[in-house]
Amino acid sequence: MHLRRVLKAISAWVRFYGIPTGLTCWFGLVVVRLVSLHAGDRLPRNNIRYRSETPAVRGVIYDRGGNPIAVNESGWKIYLDPQAENRKATRKRPAPDPIASCRRVAELCGKSFDSVYTDLYTTNRVVYDAENGSFVTNRPRYVVQGRTFDPSAIDLIENRDLYINNIGLEPILRRIYPQGSRFAHVLGFTTGERLVGQSGGIEQRYDHELRGTDGYVLGVRSCNGPEIRSRRETTVNPIDGASVYLTIDHNIQMVVHDALERAVAEWSAEGGRAIVEKVDTGEILAMVSLPDFDPAEWEDVPPETRKNRTITDQYDPGSTMKAITVAAALNEGIVTPESVYDIGNSPWRYGGGTLRDHATGLIDVQTIIMKSSNIGAAKVALDLGNKTFERYLRAFGFAAQTEIDLPGEARGMLPPSERWEPIKPTRIAIGQGISVTPIQMVNAYATIANGGHRMRPYVMQRVVAKGADGREEVIIRNSPKMVARPIKAETAAKMRKMLTTVVQPGGTGRRARVDGYTVAGKTGTAQMAKPGGGYYDHNHWASFIGFLPADNPVFVVLVLLDNPVKPGKSHDGGVSAAPVFAEIAAATAQYLEIPIDTPQEEQP
Repeated sequence: MHLRRVLKAISAWVRFYGIPTGLTCWFGLVVVRLVSLHAGDRLPRNNIRYRSETPAVRGVIYDRGGNPIAVNESGWKIYLDPQAENRKATRKRPAPDPIASCRRVAELCGKSFDSVYTDLYTTNRVVYDAENGSFVTNRPRYVVQGRTFDPSAIDLIENRDLYINNIGLEPILRRIYPQGSRFAHVLGFTTGERLVGQSGGIEQRYDHELRGTDGYVLGVRSCNGPEIRSRRETTVNPIDGASVYLTIDHNIQMVVHDALERAVAEWSAEGGRAIVEKVDTGEILAMVSLPDFDPAEWEDVPPETRKNRTITDQYDPGSTMKAITVAAALNEGIVTPESVYDIGNSPWRYGGGTLRDHATGLIDVQTIIMKSSNIGAAKVALDLGNKTFERYLRAFGFAAQTEIDLPGEARGMLPPSERWEPIKPTRIAIGQGISVTPIQMVNAYATIANGGHRMRPYVMQRVVAKGADGREEVIIRNSPKMVARPIKAETAAKMRKMLTTVVQPGGTGRRARVDGYTVAGKTGTAQMAKPGGGYYDHNHWASFIGFLPADNPVFVVLVLLDNPVKPGKSHDGGVSAAPVFAEIAAATAQYLEIPIDTPQEEQP
């Protein structure tokens, strides 16, 4: 009886107090959970926090006239979704057609239908199953098929009835070069989808400025992939890369490239190099190295071909060094153009070596330059003295980088005069036993042309970026910079006059004559050095360096041919390289509208 009363009391308490209390607690928990889901900071378990990069657009490279020589082309990375076939059609979204999709993707990517279809449904990947503690094979959600830059690929976006939710597109860019191979070594190339500058050109040297700053998005996406835009946390817009303007003129570059290319073919040369430098500023108007390559197809050529050999390779300059030797002696007051040297009858033996010469007997210094006398230049060097000779060579920029704004520049080789053997100065005087780069040599002659002022050569004119307001702003600007003055203006004037005799009748460079202009220059022929020491008997470098007008020079041109060979013809620089100089100089003078300084009927 007593137990029954207790149970009845408990039952009544549960009905009147326990059930309402339980319902109230349950309702409270539901309210707390709803508030947590809608107003709390915690993410749903099936959502994923992610960061998406927004690449910046690489800047454009222009020549000095504003003509684009390196630009971007838009395209797409194409991928297929093998799971899309499981989606059924709805009133607003038709079912995907995997056959039509594979056929269109194969066409755009240059692949066969079978390869695309097979790749789509057989490609697997190994993933780790954390619950089972083992690796399992799973088919990937997206299968990348390739890249396309075909404008017709836009139909993948527009024709959504056929391709919806089956094909994915990711915008990409590639670098193209409208001038093809003509600017290859100056520009270099880019690699990867991020277009990273490579290979010692402007693309590498100014990669940081050209690349810009990528943007990004911080947000949340669902487990199925799409972003939940309402939960996006941060959006940082990309800052596109700056544009680079060069000192090189694409018209002059075209003339130099085509003329050098014809010469290499005509003489069956192993290669060639040519540079045009503006005398008063050091600006490079053209720079060509052959063989060359298409920067957009850089993978098709060996690394050696991709080197800019106008700044990376060293060579013995041969007789073009005689002008530097004589200029040093003139500046020291040791000789005058009229000073006479006894050449005798070759051969001439000195320091354990032998030199031969075209000239004989008594000749003056001007004739040493005109006839390219080996013995005469050697004797001038001996009168100059080793220490003084070395000091002038270094003042002209040899054995040191010119500081041109391109990566990979070599220094050349010149041992200290304390280590020179007795024969050494007689060989350096004629351009052997010293290694220089083409950019050093053309810059040295530009120094003579510029009244003794040696300018720093450069190829970048300015870097221009767009500010937040859309206005262009120059962030880097190159300007002319004098780095040394090895000789006086009076010495430079005497040298320019003597160098004009080289192009006159009887001179070694008469084939370098340009109608309407007085040309000053020097031929050069040097035996190629063997890798293990010594020189080849029949392999030569042939060159010509000159400038015009001789009295007031505007530009200087170097032409260098690697081992020119032509049956029945001399391999000398005056025969092979001088005519190429004449072609380049005539076209450049006309293009720059340089007034003639010699009537044609007075030309020698």
